[in-house]
Amino acid sequence: MINLNSNLLGFFVTIIYAFFGGLIFSALNTPIPWLLGPMTAVFIGARFGRFQYNWPSWIRNAGLIIVGYSVGLSFTKEALFVVIGKLPSMLLVTVLLVCFCAGIAFVVSKLSGVDYPTVLTGSIPGGLTQLIIFAEEMKGIDLTTVTFLQVARLMMIIFFVPFLILGPFFKIRYSRCHKTICCSALRVPCMGI
Repeated sequence: MINLNSNLLGFFVTIIYAFFGGLIFSALNTPIPWLLGPMTAVFIGARFGRFQYNWPSWIRNAGLIIVGYSVGLSFTKEALFVVIGKLPSMLLVTVLLVCFCAGIAFVVSKLSGVDYPTVLTGSIPGGLTQLIIFAEEMKGIDLTTVTFLQVARLMMIIFFVPFLILGPFFKIRYSRCHKTICCSALRVPCMGI
């Protein structure tokens, strides 16, 4: 039986923590403050707080629709031509990345004692959901280890890449408007983004 009061309280606590996390990260002028701030605040609150957090699946699905629409809207004909022009280098980098991950997985497998297929599945970049489904269907792969490795990889990407890109290593100035960075990286005009 679902306790409506408990779910409603958990929903409001989640909203409040997420909002204040976004405000704090925004005040600190961090990259993507309204992603990293709420994620950090809700993680800390869920781990150390006294309330059971709740986020209805219909809100998550609505958010995914908005994200999908935004990504699809920004994929213009000019961007398609840029992708086609860079396709050979994209394929080369993909093959090199998979080979690099296979080599690292071999070393980690030998050092940790975890079987190679599990470490390889956990270290290959890809969609978290798709790789976990793949690991579920393959025999002999430890699903818990794959899930841990994939979630750790995803969290490191979400937290470290924005700071790496906008840090002192690259000559990109941080702006709250992401379209300048995206359009200059793709070398396309900033129309419709």
